[in-house]
Amino acid sequence: MPRRAGGGDPDSNPRLRSAIQAARAQSMPNDNVERAIKRGTGEGSEAHHFDEIVYEGYAPGGWL
Repeated sequence: MPRRAGGGDPDSNPRLRSAIQAARAQSMPNDNVERAIKRGTGEGSEAHHFDEIVYEGYAPGGWL
C-alpha cells in the first residue's frame, strides 16, 4: 500500500491535521473524515490515486 504525501497519521502529517481541524470546525461527522482519510491514503474500496503536480511557465519578459 503506497503512502501518500505525509501518510494518514495526523500526528506526523501537519497538512492532514489542519484539514481535520477545518472539518471539525464545520461540524463534519467523524465517519466522513475517516472515510476521506482512507480514500486519500489508498485504503478501502473507495480508494483514489492523487498526484501533486507543479507547473512552471515562461513568457516574454520573464516568469508568469
